[in-house]
Amino acid sequence: MSLSEDARAKFIEHAKNENAKKMFTELGEDGGDDETKAKAQKTDGMTKDSVELDTKARKYLSEHADEFKGLSESEAYHKAVYAVSKEA
Repeated sequence: MSLSEDARAKFIEHAKNENAKKMFTELGEDGGDDETKAKAQKTDGMTKDSVELDTKARKYLSEHADEFKGLSESEAYHKAVYAVSKEA
């Protein structure tokens, strides 16, 4: 959600490439060795807790879509993160 529309479109276009599909599938199936799995738990500042918060926020967004009408994706996401973080 943090990518611009242009960057998101380019990423999606790249992800549709057969080689990229194969790579994503292989990574998803295997997960790599223990060191790779450990790095996956914390990459680019994303900890297990922040991934869980992101998941909860996205679920909240989908369940309360009416609350976010008229807001940009970014505004809606930030409000959802705030809402679920207050629940904890």
